[in-house]
Amino acid sequence: MSTLDVISGGRAILGVGAGYRPYEFEGHHVPFDERGPRLSEGLALIRRAWTTGRYRHDGPYYPMPDVPVYPMPIQRPHPPILVGGTSAVAIRRAATLADGWFTLPMETLPVVVELVDSYRRACAAAGTTPYVCLMREAWAASTEREVEDQWLDRALAFHRYYWQEGTKGDEHDPVLRRVGGGERVDYETFARDRSIVGTPDQCVAELQRWCDAIGFDEVVLTFLSGSSPSPVTVDAVTLFAEVVIPAFRAANPGT
Repeated sequence: MSTLDVISGGRAILGVGAGYRPYEFEGHHVPFDERGPRLSEGLALIRRAWTTGRYRHDGPYYPMPDVPVYPMPIQRPHPPILVGGTSAVAIRRAATLADGWFTLPMETLPVVVELVDSYRRACAAAGTTPYVCLMREAWAASTEREVEDQWLDRALAFHRYYWQEGTKGDEHDPVLRRVGGGERVDYETFARDRSIVGTPDQCVAELQRWCDAIGFDEVVLTFLSGSSPSPVTVDAVTLFAEVVIPAFRAANPGT
């Protein structure tokens, strides 16, 4: 990450999460139930190393000798660290050990509102400044029919995969439960309160609705392109870059 920050001219952002797939931890001979404490200790180590320029650490998981950090990142005191996760522990970790918290793309707007409120309360208790990064799937086209044809099946496959792998988001969400079970949920039902998709005007309005509801500081938009970008993916990204984002910024000066 330090090297990436240097070669990018100080534009690196470190996003982390505790993980959720037991077999990945088994492959490294790490107990699955240690993932949270290990992440917390790792974050404390990284922040101190980037701030002081030294790696010395005496924790139970990552003891390290007093050696220098090289190269040091450009950003000071260090590149931004964002923590993901929706559990109470993950939200407290974001409030106390990171510079911000990012949402998952699965939860609907009402659920995200509650999670953001919890995160801001945790920041207030810790005396830290909240920073909310909204992660959403996105797609834009000239008509809703085009959006449905180009995006829906990819989005359903994406959510079905992660549901079956164990990342369910809101496991009580009846729509996600249907998707996870293999049902092809219709476009309007699936997209509502979940994704920033539609015509450019609809995408601007949806971004504004999320902004008004949770007051996000940053947005990460995911365009589901498959193994390689297709012409329709390029078109969707171009519409966002040239129409949606400028219109949203014009309505929200300073964003």
